[in-house]
Amino acid sequence: MTATSMTCKQCKTGMSLQPLDPVCGEQGVLKVTFIQLPALVCPNMHRHFATQEFPVLVLDHVAGKDMETLPAGKKSGLLFKHYHCSACGAELDKGDGREETFDFDVTLEELPTFRIELTLPLHKCTSCGKEQIRSLDEMQKLAPPAMAHAFKAAGLHPE
Repeated sequence: MTATSMTCKQCKTGMSLQPLDPVCGEQGVLKVTFIQLPALVCPNMHRHFATQEFPVLVLDHVAGKDMETLPAGKKSGLLFKHYHCSACGAELDKGDGREETFDFDVTLEELPTFRIELTLPLHKCTSCGKEQIRSLDEMQKLAPPAMAHAFKAAGLHPE
């Protein structure tokens, strides 16, 4: 069944693929914003994911392909976490960091392209000056709940 041939499970009317206004979700220090997110919308404004596997495919982009392109430090320590620069190995500052937004275009099969913005803190290495997130692994753990908050804010429901 294609995204454009669905019937709303709530009111049994036809649904059409429409882009949603920007929607945001936050978890910890990570903010995820979806711009022009494709969704199935019925005349009564019930919203559903564009496809059944849509959330998983988007998560693959956010926590995988897209996030892996961000400059990231390395985490060490079991009880007491320390973060080190990926370029020179020096310890990163312990402050809050400077908030920065990275954006990515996402194209999924048979759906219009949409944009994802990831807003997160960058920490500057005091030794070499490289700016980076403290830990890719920690950001990847924050991505699923941040996305879930955004989907909930958009009023999206599974099929």
